[in-house]
Amino acid sequence: MTHHPPVTACYCKGRKSNYIYQTNQKSNIKFSGKCLLISQQFRAYIDLPDFNERYEVEFPIMSLHNFILGTPFIDIGETMKINKAGSQQKAIINFHRRGWFGKDKDIAKLDGEICNEIDGKKKKTADTSMLITGNWNADIFLQKVLPSKGEIERVWRKTPYPEQAEMMYGMSHFSLQMNYFPSWLHRKIAPTDTRRRPDSVSYTHL
Repeated sequence: MTHHPPVTACYCKGRKSNYIYQTNQKSNIKFSGKCLLISQQFRAYIDLPDFNERYEVEFPIMSLHNFILGTPFIDIGETMKINKAGSQQKAIINFHRRGWFGKDKDIAKLDGEICNEIDGKKKKTADTSMLITGNWNADIFLQKVLPSKGEIERVWRKTPYPEQAEMMYGMSHFSLQMNYFPSWLHRKIAPTDTRRRPDSVSYTHL
C-alpha cells in the first residue's frame, strides 16, 4: 500500500465459507460543485471455488456531502455491475442519492435486476430473471420474475451497530475488528500490514 496517493490491495479468504475476495483500490476524487465524488479505478473479484464461479464487480460512485457546512454524510450514486465470468449473466444495481427533501425510505435507496447482456446492451426485457430492491443501509430484497413471478424475499439485513457506537465514531462490528491482530496471524500476513504499525496499536489502547 502507499499513502500519497492512497493505494491499497485487499485479499480475503473465508475460513468457514469457501470464497476469495480480492481487489486493488485507488480512487479518483473530483468536486462536482455540490459534493466530492469518489470513484474507484479498479474492480473487485469474488471467487466461489465450490461452484467454480468468478464474479467481477464494478463499483458505484461514492459521494461526500456537507463537508464545509452542515452535517457531513456519505452517499452512493450511479450504477454497480456484477458480471459472472464466462456468462452473459450480470446484476445491474442503481443507487439513488438522497434529495434535499427526501423521506427516510428514500435514503440509501437502490433498485436493479439480474439479466443477460450482449455487447453492453440488454437483449430484451424478458431476459430479466430477478428484480432487486431495498436500501443499502437496512435491507435488500430479491423477486424472481422468470419463469414466473415469485414472492419478494429478503436476502440481506444490516447488522445493528454495537452498543455505544456513537462513542466509537459510528463504526460497525466489522470495522472495530480490523485492527484485531492475534499471535497466530503474525506469521501469516505481510510485513507491510498496517496492524504492525506501532502508532495504530497505540490508538487501539487509548
